[in-house]
Amino acid sequence: MSYSGTVCCRYCGQEGHNRRTCPDYKALLARQAGDGNKWAQAQLAAKNRKSVRKCGWCNETGHNKRTCPGKAAAYKLLGPLKIAVTRVVEKATEGVGRGSIFNTGFETNNIALRVRKRACFGGARISEDTVEENRDNTNWLLRILRSLTDRIDYKCVAPDGTTHYHRTPLRKLSFRDDSISIGTTSTTVAISSPSPIEYDVTVELSTGITDVQVKGWIKVIDLLVNEVVWGN
Repeated sequence: MSYSGTVCCRYCGQEGHNRRTCPDYKALLARQAGDGNKWAQAQLAAKNRKSVRKCGWCNETGHNKRTCPGKAAAYKLLGPLKIAVTRVVEKATEGVGRGSIFNTGFETNNIALRVRKRACFGGARISEDTVEENRDNTNWLLRILRSLTDRIDYKCVAPDGTTHYHRTPLRKLSFRDDSISIGTTSTTVAISSPSPIEYDVTVELSTGITDVQVKGWIKVIDLLVNEVVWGN
């Protein structure tokens, strides 16, 4: 670059372009390529080759991540997916509502204010057909149930007025002839309140997920919510 701030070509010394776009340098490569110079032929081919840019969401060509039709189709289902996840959280915290008193290993008399759940859905091999094929696969369904109910937290206020997040108390979820446990033993319920509580549920979609996969997630969540028995 010259002192004036203009790009200066390192091949011909002219301003306004660089060696990569220099017409004189390109003409030189063309002459050498015509004489059989393999290196010049490769360089010329690389310069003439158009780069193919792929979408950062679906890895297809012809559009970018911002205009990706696959991404748009998946995000149209974000609302129903959030509703489905919220149903899971509501069932998993049933009977432990606003005003419940929590004790932990270091704190006592924490009052529950709100339930928080963050969930991110990626490109797992799932679809409505997959769910139908695995309807009787209890182990597969239990693994999904465990992932959906992981990291459910309560926002609580302590006696000194400070707020903290505590893991949901230990609970058993029964499914068909099996069960899993969620939560932690470090949080216990001193007094349980059935009062309605606010749910702060955030659902995100990972790059590459399709509407087919989102529909699969919604279907399997509905199946689980309808069949799981939630107990203390």
